[in-house]
Amino acid sequence: MKYNSKITTKLTNMIKQKYTSKSPGISIMAIKRGNIVYDEQFGLANLEYDIPVTSSTVFNLASITKQFTAMAMVVLVEHGVLGFDDKITNFLPELLNYNGVTVRHLLNNCSGIENYYRIVDRLNMSAINITNKEVYNLLIDEQKLLFEPGTRFDYSNSNWVLLAMIIERLTGLSYGKYMEVNIFKKLGMINTRVFDEKQPIVKNRAYGYRRGDNKFYCEYLEALTIGDGGVFSTIGDLYKWDQALYTGKLVSKENIELSFTNGIEDGEEQYGFGWSLGEDEVGNKKIWSTGLDAGFRSVITRYLDSEFTVVILSNSSECTWEERKEITTKLYKIYHE
Repeated sequence: MKYNSKITTKLTNMIKQKYTSKSPGISIMAIKRGNIVYDEQFGLANLEYDIPVTSSTVFNLASITKQFTAMAMVVLVEHGVLGFDDKITNFLPELLNYNGVTVRHLLNNCSGIENYYRIVDRLNMSAINITNKEVYNLLIDEQKLLFEPGTRFDYSNSNWVLLAMIIERLTGLSYGKYMEVNIFKKLGMINTRVFDEKQPIVKNRAYGYRRGDNKFYCEYLEALTIGDGGVFSTIGDLYKWDQALYTGKLVSKENIELSFTNGIEDGEEQYGFGWSLGEDEVGNKKIWSTGLDAGFRSVITRYLDSEFTVVILSNSSECTWEERKEITTKLYKIYHE
């Protein structure tokens, strides 16, 4: 079901002016109570071969991966494999000085464990092609918390690398295999996968681009860490993911609601399990998750009270946060009752 209005056409024309047949692209979907009301793609997935962005184009989701990692942990909790308040040293005993950190602290980004990007900067290292094992070794050497766990919000990719490692140690499966079996296949997300350097070909993938000197350059950089990133998906598969979050198909509705609950009562930043939390202009609950990596820019915004979602995936570094917010807000105003 698509709405046909002058306002929608105006928005589409605005997007077309930027994302052309000669530029990187963007894929946009709006979902209202299960119905797809806007589903449009513009620009190119690959500038070298003039391959257009389509609904089948696979994008690097970057940090949107975190909501999938969070769901994997909730699945393990419901299966009785671990608890939210279990100490991470039960599973990662090498992190001796992180004894006060729990699984919940990792999920709520309030562990006090420093973001490994800041660590490598401080050590004059490069984060390019760094692996989970290398991050873990850095954290073993670091062994210092920035603050008492649970007292502050601090966005740290290290938390999500550790969650992926906990998944692997508890299940005996690779993170990618666990996600495939327990989430992607169950939801019919047949075009979604975790990047694997042993099988690096991702069919129908978009390549990320940045602009410099009035030209576009391909930013071909593989992020090898997983848990904090690493998931590749299509707009159609993310529709299936969005709809599953209204059901008990993967986990109980109570635990889904917990995932959308702030982890620190007095914190300035409202954050659940891989989701930022807030409200729209009239006080209705809104949650969102963004991704940024090597030319890719994305966001999923869910207006929970009205069951309205906007998904934006782009392979252009020029797709700014302000632009993504503007498109999201305009679609919400067009289709929201």
